[in-house]
Formats: sequence, C-alpha cells, structure tokens
Amino acid sequence: MITGTPGTGKSEVAKLLGRRLRIRVVDLKPFLERAKVGYDEKRKSDVIDEEKLVRLFKGLEGDFILEGHLTHYLPPDEVDLCVVLTCSGKELRERLRKRGWSEEKVEENVMAELVKVCLGEAMDRGHKPLVIDTTGKGAEEVVEEIVAFISERMKKKV
Repeated sequence: MITGTPGTGKSEVAKLLGRRLRIRVVDLKPFLERAKVGYDEKRKSDVIDEEKLVRLFKGLEGDFILEGHLTHYLPPDEVDLCVVLTCSGKELRERLRKRGWSEEKVEENVMAELVKVCLGEAMDRGHKPLVIDTTGKGAEEVVEEIVAFISERMKKKV
C-alpha cells in the first residue's frame, strides 16, 4: 500500500510502480465514497466509518497496490509492504496550490504533513512502513527506491 498526505505523490508513484511490477493499482477513493457517513463542514471533508472501510478492503482479492491517504487503515497482517510518502511543507504547499486548493485546505494538509499524521497513524496501527521523502524527487526516482527495497527484502528471504 502507498499512503501519505495529499500531494506527496501517491497516485503517480502507484501508477508507475504498478506498471513496473505488472500489478494492478487500486484507488482508495471509491472505497471512501462507500464508507462515507457524513460531511464535516468545518474541515470541508467527508467523515469516514473506519470499520466499514476496513471491511471493504477485505473484499479485495489477489495482489494489488492500494493507493490513498487512508490506506494505512488496512490491518498490517493483510499488507506485504506499507509505503508512507512524505514531503517538505514548502514543496507540499506549492503542489497543493497548483491543484487549486483553498488556502485553508492547503494549510490543514501542510500541518498534517509537518506532524506526520499518516506516518503516525500507520505506526499506531502496527505497520512498519518504508518512509520515502518525495521532496525534490520525480515519481520514477521514488519507484526506484521502492523497487530496490523490495529486491533487498526478497534477497533476505531466500
């Protein structure tokens, strides 16, 4: 799975990694829509039923890369590798502004990144993530880091 604050590069990295490994990529967004239980007006974001989201994940079969900012909710015993992408606050701010996000939403996500919310939540749930800082890197470079990590892990298993 690939998780991280919005804007850290999850979608692009997942797409390239999926091609490289010849494995399907599953976007979290449709699952979030099905697990939505409300809307938080103050934060301008959906409220998700975490337990329902995990149940929906369990319906997936076969090998895949799950991509999205809440993928770390999946239990660690059902995951081969948890990748958390991070980014500097300055670069993340620029990326989110280019998307046309409101300043309020940009700052909320920059703060979440600065305190490493996704990383902390992944670790709190028992994941031992591979953490990659995407600051100043292209998606191809990040994919190379992930592939190198997987290759090293495979050598150790043999």
